[in-house]
Amino acid sequence: MPRPRQVSDADILSAARSCFLEHGPSVSTTLIAERAGLSQGALFKRFGTKDDLMLAALIPPRHPVLDVLAHGPDDSRDIRDQLVEIAQALLPFFETVVPSTAVLRCSGLSTERLYDGDEVPGPVKGQRALAGWLACAQRRGLIGPADPEALAFSFLGALHMRAFMSHVLGEPVSARTHRQYAEDVTDLLWNGIAPEQEVR
Repeated sequence: MPRPRQVSDADILSAARSCFLEHGPSVSTTLIAERAGLSQGALFKRFGTKDDLMLAALIPPRHPVLDVLAHGPDDSRDIRDQLVEIAQALLPFFETVVPSTAVLRCSGLSTERLYDGDEVPGPVKGQRALAGWLACAQRRGLIGPADPEALAFSFLGALHMRAFMSHVLGEPVSARTHRQYAEDVTDLLWNGIAPEQEVR
């Protein structure tokens, strides 16, 4: 007799994520179990509660760009190119985060659960990390004078809004690739922060 198929945690979370995104936080765990290919009992044995499963499926992992930002700008590389790379890395991340966050906010779970009791929520960490990176770039004379906090909010907001609009409309808002959009957003920012008005 063949052994039953082993379903990995990654497979379960992928199935759960698709179910939560399609049907919202009230989706039946029976449907999630069926889509994952295991019993409802096995599902709860692996993830405890429906809330635990939803959090595991929808809360994004720590983005590697935070480590890049923590090290500050690379003095040996063009600062504008580094900003484009940061934007390009964050665009697909926001495309994942926006719909997931919408479901989590509708779930009624406390903010403490959503951020695992962390005193500084993930989005705030990201904004602060980028503001710190920009402040470091200013101190090194790589960009002109401007408020790093406002710059970080503006930059992240432009990236986030594209994902938000696509989610709300249910279709891409632009045919431009991530790279093209990252270039355009960076150029808009660069025109205001280029050192000695080095506008491209």
